[in-house]
Amino acid sequence: MPGLTVTRFTAAAASVAACAATLLVASSSPVEAVPGLAGRSYVSVSVTPAPIPGGGPLRIAFAEKDRVSLSAGCNRMIGTVTAKGDRLVFSQLASTKMACPPPRDHADGWAVDFAKQSPSYRLVGPGLTLSTPTTTVLLREDSA
Repeated sequence: MPGLTVTRFTAAAASVAACAATLLVASSSPVEAVPGLAGRSYVSVSVTPAPIPGGGPLRIAFAEKDRVSLSAGCNRMIGTVTAKGDRLVFSQLASTKMACPPPRDHADGWAVDFAKQSPSYRLVGPGLTLSTPTTTVLLREDSA
């Protein structure tokens, strides 16, 4: 019976080694939290039905993996974003604390409210559309 113990141990060891190798390969390859958007930046060209307070624009940049930064014309917010189906789920947003004059002083609140609604997204070429039940933002890719 000692052979069975060694065989089971060898099989178990092989299984553990295979799992570890799979984890190493999976963790070393880049993962996009939002497919098609990593490494790209966008600027709004229209917001309907009402404009961003102060006129915006909404700027949003999708860094590697799940990192995002956005601004609606006042402070810059950074955090994480993931895709859940066709929706963007923003979390852990932190913001700079500049005091912006009216009407831009309401731009940050607009951006936070928009992000909290987990807007749906649609990517077509250089265009990105973000929509909530009350607001639609059309953005174009920004190469700057």
